[in-house]
Amino acid sequence: MTHITPIQSGKLDALYANGQLEGISAAELESFSSEDVEDLIRQSENVLPHTYRPMPEAMRAELLSLIRSGDLTQVTEADLKYMTVNMGSVLLWMVTSSELNREKLATRAQRKRVKRLIAEGFIRGGSAGKFRNLSLRTAERLIEEGERNALNGVRMK
Repeated sequence: MTHITPIQSGKLDALYANGQLEGISAAELESFSSEDVEDLIRQSENVLPHTYRPMPEAMRAELLSLIRSGDLTQVTEADLKYMTVNMGSVLLWMVTSSELNREKLATRAQRKRVKRLIAEGFIRGGSAGKFRNLSLRTAERLIEEGERNALNGVRMK
């Protein structure tokens, strides 16, 4: 932030804390001239207080951890300085719901087989929600365990 004076930085900090700064990335702020920063300050001063929510420290710490672990590569640590809670939530959602983290759900036939093995007492039961969101891998494991218990005559309590 070579074009930002300490006074400008203080004003931006105050506007952010008061919910008047929409949020700006470090790279974008770095590209601003001193006059651009003054324009941003003037525009932000005209925004009603509490229009934007500054990111809570817990969310900031979680995002910082994700950045440092390499799980979040879209932003830098410096980008967190003026990030709003809305942007932070979006980033957390992107990391936790990415296709890489999703597992395929069990097939209808697998869910029926698991329910039957439970009803027959060969594996332990669970809630209906558990079966609705049962992963393919977990269903395969439960079916294997249940069929092994059935072959050995082992019933679960």
